[in-house]
Amino acid sequence: MRVRLLSVLFLMFFVAVGCGPLQRNSPFSEQTISTAHRLNSLNIEQLLRRDQTPQDIYMGLLSDSHQNYDDLEYAIEGINSKTHDFVAHLGDFTNQGYNIEYDLFLFRIKNLGVPFVTVLGNHDTLVKGKSLYQRIFGNFNESFDYRGYRFIILNNNRLDFYSTGGVDWTWLRQNVQSSTLPIVIMHHINPDNKEYFADEDRQTFWNIVSGSRTRLVLHGHQHIWITDYTNGVLRHQVNRTEGGRWSRVLLQTNSISIERCTRMACSNDTTQAFP
Repeated sequence: MRVRLLSVLFLMFFVAVGCGPLQRNSPFSEQTISTAHRLNSLNIEQLLRRDQTPQDIYMGLLSDSHQNYDDLEYAIEGINSKTHDFVAHLGDFTNQGYNIEYDLFLFRIKNLGVPFVTVLGNHDTLVKGKSLYQRIFGNFNESFDYRGYRFIILNNNRLDFYSTGGVDWTWLRQNVQSSTLPIVIMHHINPDNKEYFADEDRQTFWNIVSGSRTRLVLHGHQHIWITDYTNGVLRHQVNRTEGGRWSRVLLQTNSISIERCTRMACSNDTTQAFP
C-alpha cells in the first residue's frame, strides 16, 4: 500500500510540476523530468576511484522490471540489506521506451545504496528510447576493469539496431581478446535466442567467447532464472523483478558463486570453480 501510494504521489508530482512542459510534451518525446546524464560512466568512475587491489566482488543483478515498479522497490530493499560493490540492471526497465517510464525507473533506482550500471533492453529501444538511453546512461557498449575482473556491457538488441548494423561484434571481440583478466559479459537477450539471432550471429558470439578469459555471461529477457554451463562458460539468466526477485553474484579469483533472491531472502544457485 505504501509503495502504491508513492507511485500515485509521484505521478501527481509529475503533473503538478510539469503541467507547463506537459502542454508541449508527450510520452513520445525526449523530454524528461530527470536531468540525469551519462549515469553509467559516472557510476563506473565512482567504482574506479576505489582501491583496485583484486578482491572479492559482490554484484546485485536486476532485470526486466518493466510494469513492476513496486516489485523493483522490494528488490532494491533486498539488495540494500546486503553487501554489494555495484548493481547491474540487465535491461527492459521500461515497457514502451516512454520518457515517463525512464523517469519512473530513475525515481526508484536512485534508492540503491551502491553504484549501478544499466544495460539496454529491447523494450527500452522503443519510441525515443535509444536517444533517452544515450543521454541518461551513455554509450550502448561499455567496458571497465574492476578489482581483478573485466566487465563488458554489450548492446545485443540485434533486431532493434538492424538498420545500423546490429550487434557490434568487432567491438566485443576487441574487448574480449585484449583482456588479461577474467571477463564478465552483461547483455539483455540470451545469446541462443533463435527469434533474435540468426545462426551466424549465435555462432559469432560463442566463437568470440569460447576459449577466451570469459568466465560469466549474464542476461535477462526470458523472465525466469536459468543457470547453465555453455561452451565452457558459466551463464546465468536473471528473473524478472516480479515479487521482488533478483540475483546476487560473488566473483572471486578462482570461483564464481550465484544466489537467487526474493526480496531479502537468498538461496544458493551454483558455485563454479576455475583453474
